[in-house]
Parts: sequence; structure tokens; C-alpha cells
Amino acid sequence: MQGIEGIEKICKKNNVSVHRLEIILGYGNGSLKKNNSIKFDRMVEIADYFGVSLDELAGRETAGSPTAAEREILELFRHLNEEGRTAAVKQLQFLAQQPEYAGVRGSASDRPVEEIAG
Repeated sequence: MQGIEGIEKICKKNNVSVHRLEIILGYGNGSLKKNNSIKFDRMVEIADYFGVSLDELAGRETAGSPTAAEREILELFRHLNEEGRTAAVKQLQFLAQQPEYAGVRGSASDRPVEEIAG
């Protein structure tokens, strides 16, 4: 793992200092920066705290890793009832078909709304 560099990056992204993170998680002052080899269980705790994967915490982006925007959409989607989910999926399918918004094809836009929303 990348060690402190990945933690510093995710802390900065979330406007939390490494020192503050140490306080929040109950670690000793400076314990994360003292050595570049951080124990696996601490990496898991930190990843869980920020809601990211270990890969992301270590600075690795995988093809299947959701972006921050995708995680936000999913979180909003989870707050909707079934009717709202169906409406949201229909709106996204509509946007995906517009040339100015179109991106990667062959995913949700090709599946029935009931399959996605359910």
C-alpha cells in the first residue's frame, strides 16, 4: 500500500487534516506520519471512515471504482421510494440518449427500468 500519501490525499479531498483523523479514530498523535508502513487494520478503519475502498485509499483507481459523483447519485437514489427510483432511472436514460450528455454505452441504459430501479 502507498501508506501515508494515500491517506493525506483522501484527507485533503475531504477537508480533514491527518492530525484530526488521528483524533477522530483514537490514534496517537503523529502515529500515521511516523512510519510509512501503516497496519492493514488501520487502513481498513480509515477507508471505512471515508467510505472509500482500500484501492482508492492506496491511490489506485480501478475500472469498477465509482467516482464521487456516482457515489452521490447512488446515495440520493437510495433515499427515493420505488416511484421516485423509476422516475430517476427514466430521467437518466433520457439524458444518456442525448448526444451532448452521452458517454459510455452498454450499461444501465440498455436494461429495463424495473430491473434497475428494483
